[in-house]
Amino acid sequence: KEKNARLQKRLLAIKMMLEEEKLSSYDVARRLSVSPTSVRDWVNKYNEGGYERLKEIRPRGGKPRVSNEEFLRRR
Repeated sequence: KEKNARLQKRLLAIKMMLEEEKLSSYDVARRLSVSPTSVRDWVNKYNEGGYERLKEIRPRGGKPRVSNEEFLRRR
């Protein structure tokens, strides 16, 4: 059982694609409220490296433009 909700959704999408051959990435995306491109990307990542490849490698969001020290100086 996976605790990470994002990873749960990815695994569910892959399971749906594998078990229900008649479903397209559009069908799965609609059921999970994600984009078809995301579903295809997740399937490709899973095919490349399995479960480990689906995990997020980096934190979400952009790189900060200002360092922590500079931010504190500006306040």
